[in-house]
Amino acid sequence: MENEIFTPLLEQFMTSPLVTWVKTFGPLAAGNGTNLDEYVALVDGVFLNQVMLQMVNSVSDDVLIFTLEFSNWKRLPPPVEKMISARANSSWALQQHMACVPCLTHLCRLEIWASLKAEQLRSNSFIHQLPLPRSLRSYLLYEEVLRMNEIPEPAAVDDVETSEAPDSSIVSAV
Repeated sequence: MENEIFTPLLEQFMTSPLVTWVKTFGPLAAGNGTNLDEYVALVDGVFLNQVMLQMVNSVSDDVLIFTLEFSNWKRLPPPVEKMISARANSSWALQQHMACVPCLTHLCRLEIWASLKAEQLRSNSFIHQLPLPRSLRSYLLYEEVLRMNEIPEPAAVDDVETSEAPDSSIVSAV
C-alpha cells in the first residue's frame, strides 16, 4: 500500500523542474541509480552542498558581494558561511565585506522585508504605497545598492493603486 502511494509521488518529484535543474550539476547517484537512489542522494544534503559550492565558486567577487547585500551575511547557514569564508581567503574585497557587521538600518530593512507576505514581495508598488518619506522607501527598495552596482533603478511607482493597502503592523514596524 505504501509503495503504491509513494512511488508515483517520488516519480513526480524526481521529474519536477527543480530536480531536473539540480541534475544539470551532475548525476545524483552512481551508474543507473533508481529514483529512490537519486532521492536519497538529493535529500542527504551532500550533493546540494556540492551544488552550492559550485555556484559560490562560479561567480565573480562583485556578484557574490552584491548577492550578500540582500541578506544578513553574519547569519548565513554554517555550510554556506564556510564556503564563502574559504573563498574570501583569496579575495580582499570579499574579506572586507564579510568582516563588516551589517548596519542597524540594513538589519531593519531585512526584518521589514521578512515581514511582508509573498504577494507583497512580487512588486515594489507595495513599498511605494507605505506612508513613509521617499528616502526611506528608496532605502527599503535597495536603491543605494543598485546605484552602487550601476544597475538601473526600476521606474518609480509613487502613485500606483493596488487592491491591498499596506499592513498596519508593517507600517508600525517602520
